[in-house]
Amino acid sequence: MNTSNPYEDDDAAGLERFYTLALQAALIQTEEASARAYEAMEEVQALLVTHDHERFGDVLETLPYSFFDLYVADMIEEIDVNPLLYLIDHQSILGLLTDEHYAYVKHQLKEKGADAPAAYDFICGIELFMQSSPELALPYFTKIDNELGQYFSGMCYYHLKDYEHAKRLLQALFESLLSLQEDFEEFQTHETYGYLLYDLSHYSLGANVLLEDYKEAERMAQLILQEFSLKEMTALAKRNNTDAEDLTDFEVFVNNYTTALVKLRKYKEAKALLEESMRLSPEASLIQRRLQNSADQLDRQLFADSILAPILHKEKAYGLKEFLKGKRFAGAEKLEDLIEQQIDAGMPVFGKRLAVYQDEYGYGKHYAVPHVTGLIDLVLMDTAADLLYAVVLKPNSSGVAVYDQIKRYTQGLEQRTAKPVRGIICLHQPKEALIAKVKDDESIELFSYQVAFKKLG
Repeated sequence: MNTSNPYEDDDAAGLERFYTLALQAALIQTEEASARAYEAMEEVQALLVTHDHERFGDVLETLPYSFFDLYVADMIEEIDVNPLLYLIDHQSILGLLTDEHYAYVKHQLKEKGADAPAAYDFICGIELFMQSSPELALPYFTKIDNELGQYFSGMCYYHLKDYEHAKRLLQALFESLLSLQEDFEEFQTHETYGYLLYDLSHYSLGANVLLEDYKEAERMAQLILQEFSLKEMTALAKRNNTDAEDLTDFEVFVNNYTTALVKLRKYKEAKALLEESMRLSPEASLIQRRLQNSADQLDRQLFADSILAPILHKEKAYGLKEFLKGKRFAGAEKLEDLIEQQIDAGMPVFGKRLAVYQDEYGYGKHYAVPHVTGLIDLVLMDTAADLLYAVVLKPNSSGVAVYDQIKRYTQGLEQRTAKPVRGIICLHQPKEALIAKVKDDESIELFSYQVAFKKLG
């Protein structure tokens, strides 16, 4: 499969048409404008999620709720009627949503839960799965009797280290999708369909090696290489890896395939794989170590048990790569609770001595302001300076849309109180555009947070 993706003229025109209509929908905030933008998005959706996802994510932040009403309607229909289409085309969007839009989608699905049980079970399951609770997510996914439920049930079993069940579900789904691809021409050139096959075969490869079924692991690796060459996998790994400290999918693949080949005593094939992989990705430290450790051994045809690297795992399921792992809270509620606990303990927060604000309209948590969309996460009061802070919390990253959000909140709050009002944005990873925007506004402060455990002594 070719992953270089030089845009065709029609593709480029389709992308720009969507972005133009999305801008209009963000500006005029009508259902009609949202419908036009959504229709344009559907025409180029595969390109948006595979090749233009950063810009696409930034644009999604600006769109009104009426746009996401259409996404919810499609989500319900496709999960119930055509789950395969949702899995290969629409699910990736879920990982690009801001916390505010994700909460809105979740709320809409809960509202419609009685009429759309599969969609409701999916959103409940995916939230628990992304909170690293696969044991709690699994019962929701097992109730979804289609490819979507099969895929995420397999993911849960894999993360629970039940590799036998994971292999059975994921490999069966892989074989089924591979058969569909052979029968239907549109799937042979459908890029995200190819990525789904790539993902499933990766997990199946890892499960087979862990279960010591090396012959089957070799077969799965060869099936991956029928869809993607080593060169294409290298390009994908460089594009998708967001953390320089993470092993890429390419390194994981080479490690696990090498393990299977050496266990099968196919030393020449293992050495050739490592040498070609090293040529394509000379900076891959894991491949360097495998090649160095195995050179003498492969030449002497010795057994490899003593120096085999541990089996490695892909960290993220298909279409969810925008969810950052580690050092972040799963939801804003946990961050709110931590801030409240620090205030109750008399600790400074955001470098200030603050208290949770309360007035006749309510307590300063999830505080509502008339004629302003959304709830303010926290309203805090600096009693010494006699001013209020509207606080927006984001557990992961965000762009300039959160700046517009905090300005709505501070302006709305100013209409309700005679006290001066300032804004605080706190999130895990601010985007550069947001940092630049806040620097020009003295009324808004920007904070990032980290959650880490450090060994002392």
